[in-house]
Amino acid sequence: MDIRRLIGENIRVRREAAKLSQEALAAKVGVEQSYLSGLESGNRNPTAVTLWHVAVALKIKPGALFDPPPADLASKSKKRGRPRGG
Repeated sequence: MDIRRLIGENIRVRREAAKLSQEALAAKVGVEQSYLSGLESGNRNPTAVTLWHVAVALKIKPGALFDPPPADLASKSKKRGRPRGG
């Protein structure tokens, strides 16, 4: 997996677990919501300083952004949206 996508997925999963909107997390980090959206989608290449601020805002260790998301958080995140009818 591309490291930017891994970091982005971690940010999104942990943001949702913290019950924060993109706007709320962006404000805590000091970036625009559109920049945070780009991070979450893996389209941005964040600096170490940005990752540090994201980790502080999410109350996690910065290194956690480089590990696969915890299974319990990732599975909750995948259950969003409308159920599909068959």
